[in-house]
Amino acid sequence: MRQRGQQTPVDVTDLGEGRWGRFSGWRRLVALRRLFAETRDTRFAHILALPRAAGAGGDSYVAMVEENEIRVGLSFYERTWIVVRSVEAGVFDTQKQALQSLFSAASYAQRSKVSSFIPVVEALDVPLHFPSHNPERTGLALSRAATDDAGFAPRAIGHLHASAPATLDAEAAELALMLRKGAGKKDSKHAEKALISEEIAPGVTLRRVGRGVVFEGQGVDAAFVARLTEWLRDQR
Repeated sequence: MRQRGQQTPVDVTDLGEGRWGRFSGWRRLVALRRLFAETRDTRFAHILALPRAAGAGGDSYVAMVEENEIRVGLSFYERTWIVVRSVEAGVFDTQKQALQSLFSAASYAQRSKVSSFIPVVEALDVPLHFPSHNPERTGLALSRAATDDAGFAPRAIGHLHASAPATLDAEAAELALMLRKGAGKKDSKHAEKALISEEIAPGVTLRRVGRGVVFEGQGVDAAFVARLTEWLRDQR
C-alpha cells in the first residue's frame, strides 16, 4: 500500500445523516491512517469505498462479520471489538445479545473465547497498535489481569504510551514485560491459571497438565469421548 496505494475498495453502507458503516476493510483503514500520520501524503488521506445495500441495525453488523470471516478470517480480538462497539453504538442491548447474534454459527467454545477478550478491548484498545496479531495466550492473560486488578489497565496504558512500541515484536515484548513485572506481576499468575483450565463446552473443562490435557466435568460422557476420538483420528 505504501508503494502502490489502496488497490481494493472497502465495502460500506449508508447509515444516514452523513454516516457510513464498513462491511470490510478495517485493516486497510488502519494502514491508511498510519501511513498518513507517518508521511502526511494526501494519497493516504482518503479511503476508496464501494457503497453496498444492507439491512438495518444488527443485520448490517452480521453482514460485516460474515464478509470479513469469508475474506480473511477474524482474530478473537477483532471479533470481540465488533461485539463491544456494536453495543456502544446501540445496535444490540447487551454484549451477550451481540455475541449470540453476530456469531450464531460459532461453537460455544469460540463464543466463550470471544467473550473472554472483552476486558482487553474495553481497557486497552486505544494504546494497542497490533492487538489482532498478538497471540491468543497473551490476550487471555491481559484479560484476566485487567479483570482482577482495577489498576492494571491504567498502568499498562501509561507503560505503552511511554515505551511507544513501533513494531509487532516490540509491542509483544512490552506486553510480556507488563505481565511479568510491575504492571501486573501478581495478576499474570492468575492469568496463567486461567490458561491452564478453561471451559470449552457446556459441562466440559479442559485442564492442561504439563504437556498433556485432561477433560473434566459432567459433559465428559461416552458421547463426548466418542466425538473427541473421531475428531482426533481426523487430524492424522
